[in-house]
Amino acid sequence: MLRPYQQNAVNALFQYQKDRPNESCVIVIPTGGGKTLVMAEIINRFFSANSECRGMLLSHVKELLEQSENTCNRIADQTVVSKNDIGVYSSGMKRKEVKRLTIAGIQSIHRKADLFGKLDFILIDECHLISPNAETMYQRFIQAAKIRNPNIVIAGLTATPYRLQSGIIFGPGKTFNNCCYAVGVKDLISGGYLSPLVTVGYKEHLDLKKVRVRAGEYLASDLDQILENESLVNASVAETIHKAVGRKSILVFGSSIRHAEIILDCLQKNGIVTGK
Repeated sequence: MLRPYQQNAVNALFQYQKDRPNESCVIVIPTGGGKTLVMAEIINRFFSANSECRGMLLSHVKELLEQSENTCNRIADQTVVSKNDIGVYSSGMKRKEVKRLTIAGIQSIHRKADLFGKLDFILIDECHLISPNAETMYQRFIQAAKIRNPNIVIAGLTATPYRLQSGIIFGPGKTFNNCCYAVGVKDLISGGYLSPLVTVGYKEHLDLKKVRVRAGEYLASDLDQILENESLVNASVAETIHKAVGRKSILVFGSSIRHAEIILDCLQKNGIVTGK
């Protein structure tokens, strides 16, 4: 059973397509909000309305494709989409199946639109990664699909509907025409769907005055020079271990591969991590 905001997202997409046929749209749901379940219900609605429906769920990451397939298979018994209707076309997963619903890696199919015939819809996970450049893999496949079906429904799902280089991904001249539904992190926290965020400071002061900023982000090379420091990592790891007492797991972010390697080495020395 969908959460209220998930059902609202599904309803919003179909209302948008009714009001603005042939326009693409974006659904914005924060990380942890269950975008995959929303996609699965959208697929169910399409298949329920058309017994000959054919569609595609696109992504560029193997793990997202696996997650989508697992979710669709898991809820197949509760929908009109049977497991026999679901195929995967991805070189990374060593599978090349063309079914009524194909879960595909864009790298594997961007020049193969002919294989999939007339598609009624394309859903794109992590759609903020689509470049507006007409010659990219996503754009090439979408345009080819539109030739076969000018009425195809194109919808993207993301937690971050913008690109650093070009800003918001929907609107005039953008990849998508509009946003049909958005729910925020605060909404999901207040609704009890996400855990509340608690921020804590770090006792060591980091001087970032010399770190340059480009497109609103710290320049990675400058930041790495400060953070790839073993004494700094040792101190921060020790503080993290202290704060994580009683927890079964923690998530650690590094600014670069080298920074992550230094962190891993320090965690291993403290007996926290035994592998990679």
